[in-house]
Amino acid sequence: LLSRAVSPSEKAKRFFQEFYRDGPDGHKEFPYREQLTALARREQVALWVALDDVAEDEPELAEAVVDNARRYGRVFSDAVHELLPLFGSAEVGE
Repeated sequence: LLSRAVSPSEKAKRFFQEFYRDGPDGHKEFPYREQLTALARREQVALWVALDDVAEDEPELAEAVVDNARRYGRVFSDAVHELLPLFGSAEVGE
């Protein structure tokens, strides 16, 4: 079987939707889902991405961002624009 390579855009979208931290109460916190929701509701005007978060979740993607920040800025921006409609209409559950 041939496995298709996952595009940088797909990796970025997966990161935004799935990255989490363990919160102080033991529950998972999804900082990028929260930011996407705030963006979609026009409560926030930019999405801030911590390179350390990307490196923790997807080291190769973080390395690519460092090597070509301009390209990956567009990749992440495009991913955000594709995901925004999913976060604007309803509460996003875990």
